[in-house]
Amino acid sequence: MDKPNHASPLEMLQIIDSLQLSPGMSCSEIMTKLSSIAHSELSEVLAWATSMMLDASSAQAPLVPLCRFGAQTSATVDFFSDQDIFCLAVITSDISSPELRARISDIVVLRLPRLVAQAKIAVNAYWESARELIAAGEIFGALKRIERGLRLGFRYRKAFEEVYSGLSEYLIDQLELGCFEDQQLKSVRIVYDLRIKDNDWIYSISLSFAERHIEKRSYRIAVSLLELAASCVVSDRDLANKIFRKIADCHLAEARAHNNFMSCACIISAIEALQNIPNTRSERDALYSDLREHQRDWRQYMSSFSIPSPDISEDVADAKKVVAGIDFFDSLFRLVLFVARPSNVSKLRDEALESLEGNIFAHMGAEHIDHEGLPVAVVPGVTPEDQGEEGIWAQMMQHMKLEHEFMVQGRILPALQELSMSYYWEDEFWMGLLRNHPFVPVGHEEYYLRGLNAGLQGDFLGSTHFLIPQIENSLRYILHQKAKENTRKFSDGTQERESLSSLLDNEEVVSVLGKDVMLGLKAILTDKIYGDLRNQVSHGYVPSSYMYSSSAIFFWWQILQIIMRPFAGYWKKTYGKSDGAFSL
Repeated sequence: MDKPNHASPLEMLQIIDSLQLSPGMSCSEIMTKLSSIAHSELSEVLAWATSMMLDASSAQAPLVPLCRFGAQTSATVDFFSDQDIFCLAVITSDISSPELRARISDIVVLRLPRLVAQAKIAVNAYWESARELIAAGEIFGALKRIERGLRLGFRYRKAFEEVYSGLSEYLIDQLELGCFEDQQLKSVRIVYDLRIKDNDWIYSISLSFAERHIEKRSYRIAVSLLELAASCVVSDRDLANKIFRKIADCHLAEARAHNNFMSCACIISAIEALQNIPNTRSERDALYSDLREHQRDWRQYMSSFSIPSPDISEDVADAKKVVAGIDFFDSLFRLVLFVARPSNVSKLRDEALESLEGNIFAHMGAEHIDHEGLPVAVVPGVTPEDQGEEGIWAQMMQHMKLEHEFMVQGRILPALQELSMSYYWEDEFWMGLLRNHPFVPVGHEEYYLRGLNAGLQGDFLGSTHFLIPQIENSLRYILHQKAKENTRKFSDGTQERESLSSLLDNEEVVSVLGKDVMLGLKAILTDKIYGDLRNQVSHGYVPSSYMYSSSAIFFWWQILQIIMRPFAGYWKKTYGKSDGAFSL
């Protein structure tokens, strides 16, 4: 997109005045109004400014593009020329709309951090905008603006302590008045991160809010609040032990509310909470026994899940149509349910055998080379009388690569582009899915959050590097929940964790995730004929462009499907409508 070469402060103010902005109007609403006026270079600058989304949790990059896919994005802070920034800096104090004033002055500060006066204008404007939004009942938006104002003000607090302190007290007042009833966790985290209050206050209010969420059976929010409280009383072991006890109780209460699959992860979390409390060995042993009881129904629960499915034609236009859901969760589930599917083991084998029959070259065998021409696998010849497993496997891998290539190029990528242009999502959405997930060990949620987010935005270089190192540990976590030993013992008394190759073939793991899913992971991650992605990434053998291959993209999709599987029942009950059948 070409950038304007000139910008007039007076003309830009005239455009803003002509919009007749009302109190409480958001930037996205302002952008819509801008689209209705005659096109000009100046209105384009304002459209760029208002199109960006506010990510208040990021102090360094709070304004993110509305649409992003791979290297292509809508407007970012870098779109503005130096002349644009100068023009915007001149007009900020004259803009009547606090929402627009906050946005424009924030852009100026991000480009020119030394302009302290602009930072002060931005903090005051965010505060004023938050008050307008609270008056209009837009609590979530108000909190985002308070958080951005505080994170920006924290950096300049020595220059304008009075403004920063005033906004801090405003947050505390609104929190104590109950204004942020549905955003208590987020509010307290802001107070904790910026040390606005001391540990005693944070401990007390976190505990109080947690009790309320326990009463409402919002156990995951309660646990997060209790973990904040625990971080404030590390030196007081008695208080810390009481908090960990409450955390364990929350996990067990959630376990009783879930099906057997999700219950196991909750029980594991309860055991890990109790490990922080001395003399709880007998309780933990009892919970492990209870965990075994829940395992009995795992295989039946995970073996099949049939739901209605539309008649999906295999083309790009239909992939975009199919992924269009009621909301982000619905569209995400459609992405893993209707857009693609793991390759079927039995079907691949049948196709491999069929392709070998009458193939005059099959008896010659083959040598597979990697991207640098290095021989990485040798496949022996196959005769009609002796169809060896190695030859059949090689054919299966080749068929799978072609299948994945089609699903990625014809369905997954078009559907992803549609999703990225239709929704904006917060990290908290992912955390709601990843906490107490049976595939995600406690403390590893952020790896999956970042990996899944990167893939949704077309950044498969990032998604691959975040997710691949986590798979081995997640497979080991499945065995841990099933109380199966995942280490090997040697005669000298040492122990070694099971390798990824061993875990991918482990019958217990296969019984949980299914043979089709495990074959896909095994092929993509470790098979040298398919691509050996894990080895290539871990040792840095391949250029960055390799991370945008079909194997890397399909790997991301398959991990997303594993993450979404436990919520299939909820999706079917809430959203599922169609004809036919599809198995997840």
